[in-house]
Amino acid sequence: MPEFTLENALQVLILVAGVYLVLSLLRISRGSGLVRGLGVALLVVGVGLYSLARAWGLHELEQIMDAIFGVVIMVLVVIFQPELRRGILRLGEQGLLSRFMKSDSTETVGEVASAVARMAKRKQGALIVIEGQTALDALIDKGVRLDAAASALLLESIFQDKGSLHDGAVIIRGERIVAAGAILPLSEDEGLSKTTGTRHRAALGMAEESDALTVVVSEETGGISVAHEGSMLSRISTNAIRDVLQERLGINPDKPTTKQPIGSILRSLFTAHWAQKLISIGLGLALFLAAHERVTEIAEFTLDVHTADPNQALGVPITNQLWIRPPASETAGGTELRIVSPNAQEKLRITVRGPRIQIQELGNGIGGILQLTPDTATNRILDADEFLWGAGRIIKGLEVEWDGAAPTLAFESYVHRTMTPLPAQVSLTRGELPAHLKFSDEVRFLPNQFQLLGPMERIQELEATGKNWLEFAPLEVGDSTGGTWTGPLLLSQALRDEGFEIKGSLYAEVDLSPHLKLLGEITKDLVLVTFDPGQPNPLSRFQRPDSRVRLEIWVPPLMENPTEEERTSLSIYLRDYVNKHSRVYVDVDQPRPDGSMLANIEVKVLGGQDWLEKLPKALKDRVSPEVANRNDIPFQVVLHAEDTTLRLRPLDPGESSENDTGGNSPQD
Repeated sequence: MPEFTLENALQVLILVAGVYLVLSLLRISRGSGLVRGLGVALLVVGVGLYSLARAWGLHELEQIMDAIFGVVIMVLVVIFQPELRRGILRLGEQGLLSRFMKSDSTETVGEVASAVARMAKRKQGALIVIEGQTALDALIDKGVRLDAAASALLLESIFQDKGSLHDGAVIIRGERIVAAGAILPLSEDEGLSKTTGTRHRAALGMAEESDALTVVVSEETGGISVAHEGSMLSRISTNAIRDVLQERLGINPDKPTTKQPIGSILRSLFTAHWAQKLISIGLGLALFLAAHERVTEIAEFTLDVHTADPNQALGVPITNQLWIRPPASETAGGTELRIVSPNAQEKLRITVRGPRIQIQELGNGIGGILQLTPDTATNRILDADEFLWGAGRIIKGLEVEWDGAAPTLAFESYVHRTMTPLPAQVSLTRGELPAHLKFSDEVRFLPNQFQLLGPMERIQELEATGKNWLEFAPLEVGDSTGGTWTGPLLLSQALRDEGFEIKGSLYAEVDLSPHLKLLGEITKDLVLVTFDPGQPNPLSRFQRPDSRVRLEIWVPPLMENPTEEERTSLSIYLRDYVNKHSRVYVDVDQPRPDGSMLANIEVKVLGGQDWLEKLPKALKDRVSPEVANRNDIPFQVVLHAEDTTLRLRPLDPGESSENDTGGNSPQD
């Protein structure tokens, strides 16, 4: 919104006065109601809709309103051309100014009232129009022009039955009869009675389309009617006609009929024709705001240069960023053009000229985008007009110039090479890999080959050396639960600095294995079990094992540089924990070759993070975070290599194992 200043207030006042003058000129037509309707329509629909589009950011609707505004003005000029012409001509007439300064004459009203009263008694039809502020020049031109004092005798003579002018209307302007035999527009009110005569319809039509006052004398009944401001008052007595006319015309008979003083005229400027004045104020403000927003302003901005990928679609301009996209290669894997100037380290300054509304919309920044084609991708000086400018959307109509020397557009040719990566080109380092895991030195690549893109001249130089110049950035083996680890490969920083890049994706894969040490052994009793609820107790079918099973405990580095005392305490605790929580068993009903009594021994350690919770605090505080943060048991419990199978010995019929309590699940 513009600031309130004396200069702006003066401009608004001039516009309001100009709009009011135009509307006043249009009021000379009998279609002044149409003028008011158009004024309201322009104010409500035009101004309101445009303001709504501006407030809600409906840019497309705003553009449409801008486009049709000039057309609407031209259409209105064409429609009201006769009225505007008459109004302009009347500016040179003394009568136009005198209409605003004329006195309130009771003599004319008296003459009209006397004539009407006598004609009513004789049932002499009459139609008399007293002009108001809306001039009736169009009707006067089509009637018989007169210029005579408004007298009762003249009026009665005009409306004599055998007179040639008695069928038309008499038009009175001020104190003069200016026309006779005038044809008035008929009312289109469908609510009128079918018996309503032509004179009454004409009088009501004048009241609907102008502010004139029309007096009708019925030829059939001698009744007197007065039409004014869209309505008609009928059955007026001859004694009351003078008072009705004075009341409707706003004439005070007790007031001297002298010229209005200047003060009264000035007061009328603020009190008369409120509707027209409100429309003038609204349209004047709207015109000022529209013109204010279109005043040309200048702004300066600094932009960062960015180069887009050839296959990247550029959307809308981004504030304070200048994006240039080179053309994509015409064939897959063909030569590509890369922009070397302007480069991403540059900052370019621009000067923007445009309508105030658009400069304000830019706010704190502007952006530009340029999508090059094979025809426009040439080494040359960049023209600012090549770019699409805006902020969040493309804004047309801006004049953008480089602030200083125009930037140079320069390219370098890039080519593709199919490369086969080698393990020697990758350096593996330990990243966040858990301490209990280690990785192998053997590296596999996914895929086995990849596309390398780089500067043509530099690739030719490197290939000419005959050496293996491809090198990747060091790769950190990260967190994993075991098995294999896969990570993305990047080119070395040196190659990337020269503009080389990997097209697509390239991954390195390495195998992981436990990084464990043998803590020691414990021995456990072996239990026979079955997981089939339909089978009888294993000890009712097989002899109880008579040997114990050896278990090996393998652990990762649980502490960093433990003391001998800590190592011994941890060994004792873990042995005891495994002894209490491990189960060693043979599922006698597991699948075996037909006739074979050789069954696999299985071991299971129950529990989870509770092994750490039950650890003495002195040892618990020393456990490394990598191990402490795991939710499982970090160590492994496996069978001794010689204790992995058991030969089952079936019982003879009727024989049973001692203490027949086997068959429990290993979870028990």
